[in-house]
Formats: sequence, C-alpha cells, structure tokens
Amino acid sequence: MVASDGFMSCMLENARLIDPSGNQQKFDNFFVQNRLIRYVQLPESLDVGEFLNKQTSMLQPGRGRGRGRGISRQRQQILDKREARRQEDIRNAYKMKEEMSKMKLKDEK
Repeated sequence: MVASDGFMSCMLENARLIDPSGNQQKFDNFFVQNRLIRYVQLPESLDVGEFLNKQTSMLQPGRGRGRGRGISRQRQQILDKREARRQEDIRNAYKMKEEMSKMKLKDEK
C-alpha cells in the first residue's frame, strides 16, 4: 500500500488481483475505491504506527475539501456587525449604570 485517504481509498503498488475464477493479474499501480473495500489484511511485518505517522506528516495543513481557508466575506461581515452591536450594547449598559448611580445619589440627598 502506497497511500490511503480518510475515506479508506487505497493506492497500491505491485498489486496482484485474483478474480473469483482464480485468474491472477499483476498491476504496477492499482487504485481501490473505498466503497469496494470489505476488509484489509495487513502483514505482521508492517509497523502500522510508523506508516500512519509517515502518511500524516505528508499532509499539508489547510489542504483538502475546501476547509482551512477561514470564513467567507459575507459571514465575516455578519460577524463584524454582530460584534459592533455587542460593543454598542456594552457601552449603553455602562451609560445606563452611570445614570442609575447618579439618580441614586440625587435621591439620597
């Protein structure tokens, strides 16, 4: 096995395909889609931990399926407006608190 992805699709080198009638075919490179895999038999000589570390170290962050590029401009505008309203609410709450404390001081006098 040369590579596999998160969906279990596999790329094989020097593969041998045996069909149901027993005929064998050799392939230099062979790709197997995830939907065609029922089980995987790994040789005991394979160090699975080392293989997985090698495969995951080759992954580049932010690559694949459109993830990792941040949020869209429209979503960012919505979040910016929401944050501006939140900040305004905080300022208004402080103003109201100050006015309430001034009113209490006037009432006490």
